[in-house]
Amino acid sequence: MILLKELDSDEFSNYLRIDYESLGGLLNLVSLLMAKQNTGMRESITAEERLIATLRYLAAGRDYADL
Repeated sequence: MILLKELDSDEFSNYLRIDYESLGGLLNLVSLLMAKQNTGMRESITAEERLIATLRYLAAGRDYADL
Protein backbone atom coordinates (compact mmCIF):
# COMPACT_ATOMS: atom_id res chain seq x y z
CA MET A 1 0.00 0.00 0.00
CA ILE A 2 1.80 3.03 -1.30
CA LEU A 3 -0.12 5.57 0.78
CA LEU A 4 0.67 3.83 4.06
CA LYS A 5 4.38 3.86 3.26
CA GLU A 6 4.25 7.65 3.02
CA LEU A 7 3.04 7.96 6.63
CA ASP A 8 5.53 8.47 9.42
CA SER A 9 5.62 5.90 12.21
CA ASP A 10 3.25 7.80 14.52
CA GLU A 11 0.64 8.32 11.80
CA PHE A 12 0.96 4.69 10.72
CA SER A 13 0.48 3.44 14.28
CA ASN A 14 -2.48 5.75 14.78
CA TYR A 15 -4.14 4.57 11.56
CA LEU A 16 -3.78 0.81 12.13
CA ARG A 17 -3.05 0.65 15.88
CA ILE A 18 0.06 -1.42 15.14
CA ASP A 19 3.64 -0.44 14.32
CA TYR A 20 5.24 -1.26 10.98
CA GLU A 21 7.54 -3.96 12.38
CA SER A 22 4.66 -5.77 14.08
CA LEU A 23 2.66 -5.59 10.87
CA GLY A 24 5.50 -7.31 9.03
CA GLY A 25 5.69 -10.05 11.65
CA LEU A 26 1.94 -10.57 11.61
CA LEU A 27 1.96 -10.65 7.82
CA ASN A 28 4.63 -13.36 7.88
CA LEU A 29 2.43 -15.45 10.17
CA VAL A 30 -0.80 -15.17 8.19
CA SER A 31 0.25 -14.51 4.59
CA LEU A 32 -0.01 -18.15 3.47
CA LEU A 33 -3.49 -18.41 4.97
CA MET A 34 -4.69 -15.18 3.36
CA ALA A 35 -3.11 -15.45 -0.09
CA LYS A 36 -5.40 -15.96 -3.07
CA GLN A 37 -4.61 -16.83 -6.68
CA ASN A 38 -4.93 -14.48 -9.63
CA THR A 39 -7.47 -15.48 -12.26
CA GLY A 40 -7.87 -14.67 -15.92
CA MET A 41 -10.58 -12.17 -15.03
CA ARG A 42 -8.79 -10.21 -12.31
CA GLU A 43 -5.81 -9.96 -10.03
CA SER A 44 -6.41 -11.00 -6.46
CA ILE A 45 -6.09 -8.73 -3.46
CA THR A 46 -2.70 -9.31 -1.85
CA ALA A 47 -2.35 -10.73 1.64
CA GLU A 48 -0.86 -7.41 2.76
CA GLU A 49 -3.86 -5.47 1.47
CA ARG A 50 -6.26 -7.93 3.11
CA LEU A 51 -4.45 -7.68 6.44
CA ILE A 52 -4.34 -3.88 6.34
CA ALA A 53 -8.06 -3.69 5.52
CA THR A 54 -8.82 -6.05 8.41
CA LEU A 55 -6.66 -4.14 10.87
CA ARG A 56 -8.18 -0.83 9.80
CA TYR A 57 -11.67 -2.25 10.27
CA LEU A 58 -10.78 -3.51 13.75
CA ALA A 59 -8.96 -0.30 14.70
CA ALA A 60 -11.84 1.92 13.62
CA GLY A 61 -14.42 0.11 15.73
CA ARG A 62 -17.16 0.95 13.26
CA ASP A 63 -19.60 -0.90 11.06
CA TYR A 64 -18.53 -2.76 7.94
CA ALA A 65 -20.44 -0.24 5.81
CA ASP A 66 -18.16 2.55 7.07
CA LEU A 67 -15.14 1.04 5.36
